[in-house]
Order: sequence, then structure tokens, then C-alpha cells
Amino acid sequence: MKYKSFIRLILLSIAVVVIGSVVIIAGCITLIARHASKETPVAQSTTPPVATGSGGSVQQPTRATTEELKKKISLWLTLNSDRHGLMKKDDILPGESFRATAVRFPQKDAVKWSDKDSQWSQIKIDLDRNGIDDEKWLLKNGSLYKREVLDATGKTSLTEYFN
Repeated sequence: MKYKSFIRLILLSIAVVVIGSVVIIAGCITLIARHASKETPVAQSTTPPVATGSGGSVQQPTRATTEELKKKISLWLTLNSDRHGLMKKDDILPGESFRATAVRFPQKDAVKWSDKDSQWSQIKIDLDRNGIDDEKWLLKNGSLYKREVLDATGKTSLTEYFN
């Protein structure tokens, strides 16, 4: 009789631990999903509608500021920290007024900047989607490290370090 009661007590304890774990995990997933849904739909930078002579209105996109870019790209890096073996991913934020491309350097160069093989090395940004990169952002250990603004010839005209 004592043995059956002991087994039931052990099984009940295991059931409580399993159910409690499921509840905690479900709560964490719900919290993360709510947090991500608040930040994921990032607003595209646009100017107010401009009236035209025919009575209609036209939306004219403006360039995103560095802070807006930083926030959107940092969020993308948080949600996509593992590159899943890809060396390049084009147009990582397709709904934006800019085009951003994530790049992984070759292994011999990447090890200087990354502490994990799964991390991206650089984000290239084409602010006006004309096919020419306007900025390159270097990543260090998967986080924003250095911003380089490029001139028309592709040479660095400004270097800025992120905090």
C-alpha cells in the first residue's frame, strides 16, 4: 500500500512539473509574440501626401534617418541572428524605402569580427533603391559596430562607430 501511494505521489509531482513548464513556456512565447508584433511592423518613412493639380494626392517616400535604419536593422538582426548557412540575403526588409542586404564575409575574414559562425558580418544599404550601395554597416559579434557612408565612387567618405 505504501509503495502505490509513493508512486502516485511521484507521478503527481512529475505531472505538476510538466504542466507548470508548459504554462511557463506558453506564457513566454505569448510575451515574445506580443513584443515582436509591436516592433515588427516598422513604419515606412513617408512624407505627408502632396496634393497634385488634378485633385489627387501622391505619396513621396523620404530617406530613412540613421536612427530609423539602426532601429529597423537591429530588430532584423535580433530576429534573424542565425544566417542558416547563407552567405548573402538580399532585400532583408522588402517593404522599406531602402534596400538592405545582409552579407557574411569569407571565413578567414569573418573570424575577426564574429564569435559565432552563424552570424552576419555586414549590412549593405541602398537608401534610394537605385542598385548602388550608399552605406555599409560592419557587424561585430552579430551587433552593429561601424557605419561607413560611401561616395559616388564607392569609397568611404564618412566613418561612424555605433555605441
